[in-house]
Amino acid sequence: MNAMNLTRRVPLMRMPLHSTVAALLLTCAIVGGCRPAAPDATSADSTPANRPQAKDDRPWNVLLVSVDTTRADHLGCYGHPSVKTPHIDAFAKEGTLFAQCISSAPLTLPSHATMLTGSYPFVHGARDNVSFQLAPENETLAEILSAAGFATHAEVAASVLDHVYGLAQGFDEYGDMLNRDPFEDRPDATATQPSGAAQPQRPAPYISRSAEHITRYGVEFLERVGQRRFFLFLHYFDPHLPYTPPPRFAERYKDQYLAEIAYFDEQFGVLLDALRAQGLDQNTLVILTSDHGEGRGQHGEPTHSFFVYDSTVHVPLIMRAPGRIPAGGVLLSQVGLVDLAPTILDFLGLKPTPQMQGASVLPMLRPNAPDPRRAIYGDTLATQVAFGYSPLRFLRADGWKYIHAPKPELYHVAEDPGEVFDLAKSDPQRVAQMRTRLRNLIASSPPPPGGRAARKDVTADERAKLAALGYIAGDGSVGEEADDGSELDHFEPIGANPRDKLEAIQLLSAGVGNLVAGNFPTAEEIYRKLLEIEPDNARAHKELGDALAGQMKLDEALAEYRRALELNPDEVSAQAGAGTILALRGDYEAAEEQLRAAIAADPSNSGPHAGLANLLGELGRFEEALREYEVAAELAPKNYEIFLKWGKALHKLGRLEEAEQRVRQAVHLEPGIAQAHVLLANILWDAGRSDDAVGILIDLLAEHPEDTGLMRRIGDWRLRSGDPDGAVEYFRRAAEIDTDVPQAHYNLGAALLAAGQPQEAVQSLRRAVELDPEYARALTALGRALEQLRQTDEALTVYRRLVEIAPDFPHAYLSIAAMLRQRGDDAGVVEILETGLRRIPTDAGMANDLAWALATSPDDAVRDGERAVALAEEVNQQTGGKNPSVLDTLAAAYAEAGRFDDAERTLRHAIDLVRKAGDEQRAARLEERLNLYLDGRPYRSGQPD
Repeated sequence: MNAMNLTRRVPLMRMPLHSTVAALLLTCAIVGGCRPAAPDATSADSTPANRPQAKDDRPWNVLLVSVDTTRADHLGCYGHPSVKTPHIDAFAKEGTLFAQCISSAPLTLPSHATMLTGSYPFVHGARDNVSFQLAPENETLAEILSAAGFATHAEVAASVLDHVYGLAQGFDEYGDMLNRDPFEDRPDATATQPSGAAQPQRPAPYISRSAEHITRYGVEFLERVGQRRFFLFLHYFDPHLPYTPPPRFAERYKDQYLAEIAYFDEQFGVLLDALRAQGLDQNTLVILTSDHGEGRGQHGEPTHSFFVYDSTVHVPLIMRAPGRIPAGGVLLSQVGLVDLAPTILDFLGLKPTPQMQGASVLPMLRPNAPDPRRAIYGDTLATQVAFGYSPLRFLRADGWKYIHAPKPELYHVAEDPGEVFDLAKSDPQRVAQMRTRLRNLIASSPPPPGGRAARKDVTADERAKLAALGYIAGDGSVGEEADDGSELDHFEPIGANPRDKLEAIQLLSAGVGNLVAGNFPTAEEIYRKLLEIEPDNARAHKELGDALAGQMKLDEALAEYRRALELNPDEVSAQAGAGTILALRGDYEAAEEQLRAAIAADPSNSGPHAGLANLLGELGRFEEALREYEVAAELAPKNYEIFLKWGKALHKLGRLEEAEQRVRQAVHLEPGIAQAHVLLANILWDAGRSDDAVGILIDLLAEHPEDTGLMRRIGDWRLRSGDPDGAVEYFRRAAEIDTDVPQAHYNLGAALLAAGQPQEAVQSLRRAVELDPEYARALTALGRALEQLRQTDEALTVYRRLVEIAPDFPHAYLSIAAMLRQRGDDAGVVEILETGLRRIPTDAGMANDLAWALATSPDDAVRDGERAVALAEEVNQQTGGKNPSVLDTLAAAYAEAGRFDDAERTLRHAIDLVRKAGDEQRAARLEERLNLYLDGRPYRSGQPD
């Protein structure tokens, strides 16, 4: 069969892709081989430029663009009747469109790992999203090209491809969700979900970057790369759930999936224009593809991951290289994403690596080239990792598709592109043949450089991000056997047939989505429905426990965890969950016992170690907690949460240097976690490095410019550092955002007061009190500001209001007494202080002021020397006889009671203390008072000392 369709592209556009390809393949099969059309004005190979050329002298670059979750049959150039993709369509006319490109997995990480290694998942080891990683032993396309002198740059749009999963190997720069601000350039859109799906609490930018964001960074790279040869990999995520197309596309399409594809098409056009503007379009191999498709309801699968039908593994592939790749051609022969890396290396004249299982497609593009009739492999372990069901494999060859499952499936995709008619029972001979061919493909594969399954410890944050994307991470106790032995040791499908568990898969997917989104009542309802179908599903019981715990239904949650443990005694996450519930109930001994049981069941699982460390920390057993954190960190050296909480424990112990080190490790692992930066700032503040601490928060605020909590912290630290003007700046910003938050206006008012701006302070403090009439701190500050403005009547009213709403707040009584004293109302002073002392009998400040008034008032009716002595002696005892102000009051009381010798002795002691403190002016004033006592005269307030 001639692999290259060299006739017009128009027939391909007239019907859906599957029908077109099936018809062409069937025609070729009937006539015994296709030959090129006779050259004419419309023939795609009518000029030499349209034939694959030998390598030329141009310094070729490579631009690889992957648009996530894009079905081939949902692009205009592949025959979709309604989506508008003019830039992709024009690009296809300038290059070659591959009609049958098959992914190696319906999952983002495994599929992209295949693109960059040329290996199937069981060789590169990144078998599933989040729970696995691309091991460093793999040799990637980026590493090869970097060694060859290429500038290598990547921008990825989703957290599932963050550098912690291993794809950054070989890239000079790798932009991801951890080192780029995903909130930049995000279109203003509202996320939409399929009916019944969870609405994540986190906005879409938290889990993905917009097409405009990726394009901007890609264009910036093209503008600065200069004359150096480059490999640029750009990953777009927009057609993936949740759908958030910009309004200009959301309004144009009822189907928001198509709107996202159209949005990507626009940005792809911007990217190609930038390539042309830099003069790079004539010497750059541009490849457009996708990692996998989308079920969109076919075979009962709304999204992807769990099945391997063509709806999720048939992807677009278009290549353009002027003069090297035929323009306007359509390749009918089957190829796979596994062929991308070998093709790129062949194009550049470089050799493939030993681990590569794909082959260059360039020989297929030559006129009259034979069809190599290559078989393409794919699999998904998502069913095993997430549910404990059987994994699925498939082999697609010669127009047939064999799905290796507990109940094998067979489809003649050349005639049945929708995979409607399962022929496994009617054609057992072909099933056996394809099964053998599948086994032989695995048996003849190169050894996996980093193991057939490169596991990764999954953090709670990673699990949350994954669920927000619609994926379900393994819980750590399912699918562990995938790590052991060779691939052939696991060839036979073991476990429930995923096809028979469709409803359970859908329910569990929805349950996890709602659980992570914090929709606990909905999650509870879903898990209860699931348990009606599968009453012995240990994971469902465990996650129902999580949903109940989220609603603080502690007894019910504990019962579900215990049921999960009955079904699976080694269910470590259920043991840890039970431990958490017991701790919340205050049964710390049982909680510790449960967590230690989880550790005993799986000592290599970092989660229970970290949970036990957290519990020990709460119990104040910090040294023991530190040992558990150390073990957890050894088991999960890339889990930032462990290092963060380890740092918290060290901080509480006052081991600031070590705390800083651990928290910096957390920041290094997850630069985008604001909590880690805040903790680091707190540690530096406590270490006396105030400038460094404030600097960290200011940098963090630049990334989160609407975070009023950061503004308050910076303002507070500025104020405490003696910079009230700097504090005003940040408190003002917070108040402008939190217009209805009383504390925001109080903070600003207090800072203005400290900055010597009482008039403006009064305005902010009035607003705080208006929002919360019983806000004691705001009333206190308002009273002070009014005092400074000499608005004493209103200040007195404010303080009296403060006494009413906060009768246990001594400052209110003291402030009223001070103002009454200024007015000469000593009787009022005594009355308010007596009232305060009856309410707060242990307050030394009020007792001292009352004793002073009783001893020194000019009003004979007010003075009471004996009462003054009793009060002052008690306060002096409370303060240890070392407070000069209290001693001064006691001396005045003694003088009023006629005990001048005691007055002299007491005041001399006060003078000695003041002189030792270096306050000569105050000592001189006390000396004047001493002279009165030596003359046998008591002191009266208002008279000269």
